[in-house]
Amino acid sequence: MRVEVSDLEEMPIFITVTETQVLCISYLFNKQEIFSEKEAQLNQYMLELNVPMPLSAFALIDDYYAVFGALSCGSTLDSICDELVTLASNSIDTLQALEEFIR
Repeated sequence: MRVEVSDLEEMPIFITVTETQVLCISYLFNKQEIFSEKEAQLNQYMLELNVPMPLSAFALIDDYYAVFGALSCGSTLDSICDELVTLASNSIDTLQALEEFIR
C-alpha cells in the first residue's frame, strides 16, 4: 500500500503487512544519484544518524537508500499513524541533511 502524509506528499511511504510486522518504507534516492567519491562518507554519516533518528532506521534496498520503521501487527491505528508521520518527516529531514552527497 502507498500512503502520502499531508504536507509531506513528496515522500510517499510504502506499507507491507506480514504475519509478524507492519513495515513502512520511504525511498530516499538511488545509488546513482550519489557523488561516487562521497559514497563511503555518506554511508558513515548515515550510520551515525541512525541512533538519534526517532522511530526509523536506514536501509539499502537493491540500489535505493531508504528510511524504514517497523511495528507489531498488534499496533493500534494511532501508533501506525504516528509512525507514518514520523517516517515522512524523517525522510524530508534526511534528504536535507544529506544534500552534499546527492547530485
